[in-house]
Amino acid sequence: MKTPTWNDTINGRIQAIARINGLSSYQVAETIKKSQSYVMQRYDAKREWKPSDIENFAKAMGYSILELTGDDFSLKIPTTALDLLASTDTGENQSADTGRN
Repeated sequence: MKTPTWNDTINGRIQAIARINGLSSYQVAETIKKSQSYVMQRYDAKREWKPSDIENFAKAMGYSILELTGDDFSLKIPTTALDLLASTDTGENQSADTGRN
């Protein structure tokens, strides 16, 4: 088994952030002002992410460069996902409460 490189780790983090935010490779490309093929070459690990691309993506997604590249990386759940979870929970509680004793 191949040991992941630093670029493999960053690539995985960028893709995870994109997925949790519902971004396509095209939208990631727009975010960092590059072409979709540029992003796909990085996704496929054919080329390394440039530091400026990592920084631009991190800022656009609400991460500092240290948050995205640091050892203690963790995904931030988008606000819309939290809102959906809260509304689902509220809906379940309301439907379960029939007002009957």
